[in-house]
Order: sequence, then C-alpha cells, then structure tokens
Amino acid sequence: MTITIFLYCCLFFLGSFKADAACENEESSDPCVCIKDTPDIPPICAEVTTGDKLKESFATKAPKTVENIAITNAKDLTTLPAEVFGEVQTKNVKIVFTGLSSIDENAFKGSEHELLTIHLEGNDLANFDFKSLKTLTKLNSFTLTNDKLKEMPANSIADLPVMNTIILANNSISSIKNHAFHNLLAVEQIDLSKNDLTTIDEIFHFGNTTKKLTIDLSANKISSTNDNAFKDVNANYLNLTDNQLKTLTEKTFKPLLSYMNLTGETGKIELKGNPGSHDKANCWWLTEPSFKKSVSNFMFEDNGKEMNQMTDDELKKMCNTGSRMSLFRFETLVLASILVLLINSKMSEFGS
Repeated sequence: MTITIFLYCCLFFLGSFKADAACENEESSDPCVCIKDTPDIPPICAEVTTGDKLKESFATKAPKTVENIAITNAKDLTTLPAEVFGEVQTKNVKIVFTGLSSIDENAFKGSEHELLTIHLEGNDLANFDFKSLKTLTKLNSFTLTNDKLKEMPANSIADLPVMNTIILANNSISSIKNHAFHNLLAVEQIDLSKNDLTTIDEIFHFGNTTKKLTIDLSANKISSTNDNAFKDVNANYLNLTDNQLKTLTEKTFKPLLSYMNLTGETGKIELKGNPGSHDKANCWWLTEPSFKKSVSNFMFEDNGKEMNQMTDDELKKMCNTGSRMSLFRFETLVLASILVLLINSKMSEFGS
C-alpha cells in the first residue's frame, strides 16, 4: 500500500503551533515536517532541523492517532531517535530527501499497533536496523528506495503477518543472507531491482502463502543462483531482466515453473537482456511445452533465437542433441574406461 498523502512540506511544532511560512504548502522545498490528523483536512507543517529537535517538538503533544507524518528536504536530519514521535501514534510515515543515515531500533515505538506504511526515499541510509520492524503488527508496506543500502541480514523482514509490499529498489545491495524474507504469509510484491546482487541464495522463505507473488530482480548483476533459490516460492511473475544469466538450471527453476503451471494461469519468468545460453546440456528439461511458454526472452546464442520464438521441434533438437549427446559421450567414456581397467586387471591375473 502506497502512502496516499505525498506531503513535501513539514515540521510540526506541537502544542500552540503556527505553521512556518516556508512550510505552509505542499510544494515547499524547505526542510519541513507535516502532520495530517485525518484524510479530509489539510496538514499542519513547520520547519524541521535535527532528530533531537524533532523529538522535543513531539514530546509536547498530547496522545493522539494521526493519519500521516511526512518529513522532507531536511538535510540536517541525520538520525531518527528512539520514540521520536512521543505519544503521537501514526498510520503512515514518509521520510524523503533528507540527510537521514541512522534510524534507532525503537524509532517507531508507540505506533506498533497503528503503523501501516513506511516510505523512505532518497535519504543517506547505507544500513537499516530491520529490528525496528519486528513489533509493527499492522505494517503492510515497507519502502526503502533510491538510497545506499548495502546488505540484508538473515530474517531482515520476517514474521510480519500482513506485510504485502516490499520495495528495496535502486540501492547498492550486494549481499542478502538466507531467509532474509521469512514467514511473510500475505506478501504479494518484492522489488529488489537496480541493486548489485551477483547471486541469489535461499533468501526467500515465505511460509504457506497462497498470494499471487511478483518478484523483481531486474537490473542487477546476477550470474548464478542457488539450487534452492526459489524452492517453495509461489511466484506468478519473476523479473530477471538485464542480468548476467547464461543458463537456467533445472534444480533452480523447475519448481517455480511447475507452480506457475499448476495455478491454471500462465506465469512468467522474464529474461530479456541476459547474455544468452551456450549451455545446451542443461536446457533439455525446458522442452516441456508448458515450461517454454512461461520463459520470456531467453536467448540461445548458437542460433540467435529466443526460446519462445523456437518451435517445439527446434527446441527439442537443440537441447536434446546438446544434452543427451553430451551425456551419451560421457557415459560411453566412463564405460570404456571401466572396460579398459577390467581388461588390464584380467591380463595381470593371467600374467601372474
């Protein structure tokens, strides 16, 4: 769920407060924070400087639940302290184009049972303490994009029962540990596009979800995948556009393609912009027509054709010839070697 109020103005000196003139409209480019009590009334906005000042301001406000808190253009805002919003509970938080580089584990404390969406964009976050999400029981959308995030530890986003949308696009993520996305029964979208991933390990472990899932891994540097990368992943669409994949291994992709065909709808693995395959020995399993229709824009370099542009006979001829003949030659070589050893052994026995 995307935050519905795009407020580009902001601070809110709580209590007897008058809006700062520089932050009195949504088009302000000044460092501001805005608070919106309900969807049908205009926000109240004022200037914001540091995290400590922000916390001091909210500390003067009586307990209440508000619709949105939005902060933007605050370059002096480098940290978000613990319990920064005091006793003000909010349903949506948006922090964009600030100097924010650190968010305390307890920054959102007080809104554990109210917060629905967190939107972080264009800040200065190279690291994020994912433990800050653990207690947010209603969180259904988390965005951290156009930033500097480098890695995700195991169980980064885990055990959130209504988490639906995760956007981590356009960062510098090069490392994601196993089960980083864990036990997310309601998830429908994960966007990891435009990062620096070179391989996909067992990072997805959603649990028994029945949702139609979209995973976007486009515009990374992925050249390899773990055999169990998509095991038990019920995805209807996997975007691997503009990566470095040269082969589709059976152990990695067959479970996903099998699920796509079981749903009764045609799922899709998008592979446009990958180098293409020389590996005919590993493509024979794709000759199954139901798999072929779900693989889009995967190129075979030998003939310059995409897999789903080839006829079934062409694909079978290429893959069966490559794989089965390679396998036959290997088996023949092994049998010949065994035969030579047996002959030598018998000759040795006769010689003695």
